[in-house]
Amino acid sequence: IALGESRIALKPHQVSVVHRVISAYPHRFLLCDEVGLGKTIEAGVILKELRARKSADRVLIVVPPNLMRQWQYELKTKFNESFSIINSETAKYLRNQHGVDTNPFEHVDSAIVSSSWITTGDWNRLATGLDWDLVIVDEAHHARVRYSGNRVERTQLYRVVEQLVSPQAFSKRSALFLTATPMQLDPGEIYGLIELLGDTELVL
Repeated sequence: IALGESRIALKPHQVSVVHRVISAYPHRFLLCDEVGLGKTIEAGVILKELRARKSADRVLIVVPPNLMRQWQYELKTKFNESFSIINSETAKYLRNQHGVDTNPFEHVDSAIVSSSWITTGDWNRLATGLDWDLVIVDEAHHARVRYSGNRVERTQLYRVVEQLVSPQAFSKRSALFLTATPMQLDPGEIYGLIELLGDTELVL
């Protein structure tokens, strides 16, 4: 369904990836195409298809700060999907509109947030406490866990993503992790990402 409603020309490898993700349940995958091979396009088609199947009404996308506008533009121009960028300014506006104590994420069904902003202040609690149907994390390798003997070190982004996708209640929540550098990571780090997704697959 998504192919007929998108302004794109999918390449054969992208068709294969999208079909594999859509055909599996739950839809929880680590997408590992190299830079320039179209992970954003793959994620957009998967999103569009899940929307068509009424399986992704509420979607949260976590991306590096410099990629927020690019994601917003790509989703709008190629898939006619409108996403709101949630940051301190838009959160303040929403709170002025709906009440100072309101959770801004409650009033947006399609949100893009930066991976640095969502790990600060109270925003992670407000975002992770809601029921999202699909969570997409771009540059997911920044959500790292490192093992050193008996020590385990987790980045703040890892902790937030863990809250979004890993609790038992969310085991069937759709999740896509995008990274172009899986083989450059320490084995413990790549395992940490796969572990977050639970019973999942690695798509190279």
